Amino acid sequence: MSWQSQLECIKDFCTGCAIIGLNGITYATEGSWPSLPEENHSYTYFFANDAEHHPLLFANDVKYFVNMMSSMKVLAIHGKNAIALHRTNSAFVAAYTDGTIDAGLLLKIVTVLADYLQGNGI
Repeated sequence: MSWQSQLECIKDFCTGCAIIGLNGITYATEGSWPSLPEENHSYTYFFANDAEHHPLLFANDVKYFVNMMSSMKVLAIHGKNAIALHRTNSAFVAAYTDGTIDAGLLLKIVTVLADYLQGNGI
């Protein structure tokens, strides 16, 4: 299956989503994924050193406050908008909402897909 096809199961639940490699390269996007390629690359730093807290995440030059961070997950919020990231073995699943769904639900959506990918060795 392609990276693009992996996003089929979550694209209708969020405003935009992406799968980004741990090297920062965007593998696939669906919908209105808001971040620029260099911002996608910067997201890899959230998973490089989980002991260091990164207070801000940027998407399309908009600052998002990092509300929750662990070695596998990041949830960042800007008003009603939110971005959720979840790491797998070789990539991370990312999703964005413009406020149409709750930020916690957005994180759950990316977690389900990331767990599936990780369970399949991806």
